Amino acid sequence: LKGKTNFLCQNNFYDEEAQGTTALASNPEDVPLLKQLVTWAKSTSTGDKNELPFEAPPRIWKRFSTPSDRCLGKACQYREECFYERQRQQAYKAGIIVTNYHLLCAHLRTGCVLPEFNMAICDEAHKLADIARDFFGIQLTAGSLRWACQKLKDHDESLHESLERASKSFFKDLYRYLEMKDRSRITEPNAVAWQPLATLLQKAEIAYAEVTLGNECHKLYPRQRRVITLANHLEELMTLADDNSVVFVEVSDRGNLTLRSKPIEVAERLHKNLFDKTDSVICTSATLTTGGSFDHVTAEFGVPKPRTLSVESPFDFKRLQCRSRLDDQV
Repeated sequence: LKGKTNFLCQNNFYDEEAQGTTALASNPEDVPLLKQLVTWAKSTSTGDKNELPFEAPPRIWKRFSTPSDRCLGKACQYREECFYERQRQQAYKAGIIVTNYHLLCAHLRTGCVLPEFNMAICDEAHKLADIARDFFGIQLTAGSLRWACQKLKDHDESLHESLERASKSFFKDLYRYLEMKDRSRITEPNAVAWQPLATLLQKAEIAYAEVTLGNECHKLYPRQRRVITLANHLEELMTLADDNSVVFVEVSDRGNLTLRSKPIEVAERLHKNLFDKTDSVICTSATLTTGGSFDHVTAEFGVPKPRTLSVESPFDFKRLQCRSRLDDQV
């Protein structure tokens, strides 16, 4: 079972095709890849990007896939043919589901990604807590703001321009703050002015709600939901509202900023949403113990009295070392 962004979104694809996909290519070298992708999209029976005969760069693939927060859901005209939904329906009939921690954690956060299960086997379980921190945290980027407000251009150009200016100003101030403090973590509330941007996002939500576009109205719902979510996230991040979270800024190689938070402790959530709700959870890894003890990982998972077993490797290291020394002598 894979996440939604691994699949071709037919709504996005037909929108892109209608607009002239190759004409929109910002890089000339993307044109042949786009042509191959369009040909594949018209013939694929699964929509799974792993079937592509080439590795699609994220800048291209993101135009043809849709993350969950941008999906039209039941309002999508292609829902009956949705590749992701077909995969989910198959999963509901399956006895065993193989997936990754990202999808499991998305389910733990929302409760509606995976079918019901009464047993979970978590391999490489030392990764679980850190990935859970990513999913239980929040983030904000200039790109997410741009996408959420993009359709305002058609209905309230003045508000759209104000939002663009406010977004640029906010991230510029944030970058200056990082340079001044010489650290990525934000430790003081209201470190930079965020209220003007939040106010404009709330106005954008109202503007979207007031727009009536007949049959096209449903296309604005994800953006309407997103702008109010972003306004709430912005306030939570900049006021340091969650005592259990660390707020920090990541800077990409291209200089793009991501304002993020991660919870320090995820034990309570993992216990409540996974270990306490599931009949049996087996966690296995070559690196679960610390100094021969399971205490650290059981504290991370919020499981105070698990059954544990540490098994020595069956590999004969001494024999291998002897053979290696003999080979060196020869």
